[in-house]
Amino acid sequence: MKVVARIFSLLMLLATMVFYTNCDGDDPKKSETDTQLEKLNGTWRIINASNVTQDGAAPPFSYVGFTLTINGTAGSTTFAYTATERPEVSPWPANGTFTFGSPVAEKLTRNDSGDPIQITYSVTATGLIMTFPYSGTGFAGGRTSSVSGPWRFEFTKQ
Repeated sequence: MKVVARIFSLLMLLATMVFYTNCDGDDPKKSETDTQLEKLNGTWRIINASNVTQDGAAPPFSYVGFTLTINGTAGSTTFAYTATERPEVSPWPANGTFTFGSPVAEKLTRNDSGDPIQITYSVTATGLIMTFPYSGTGFAGGRTSSVSGPWRFEFTKQ
């Protein structure tokens, strides 16, 4: 009888383990856009002068203190941004929107008053790197040569 009781106990233990291992739960999985948006949301700041380059060199204006605030809601593929503490002449407008490109985890399109800007990005919990080509006079006016070329911004999460 002891053997039967032990076998029965072992079977009950195994059945319980199988039951709990096969449960997926009721939580829906996040979409790739929601996952990336969760990472991008927040305030990002340029800490050092070396965190911004234009055509591989230091730009003519200081970007220390430049802040990019990104706000988006889950389920959306278009989300807003605000740029503050930017230099007088900048390839960044004061505000606008982003949309995800393809692949979602690497590409954004910045939609502002001119042609859309294709941005390649990399984001972690503490850092955001954005690279993009820019041609134009820059926001707040200025000469094309002041802001045109390939840009790279390394932001730190605030």
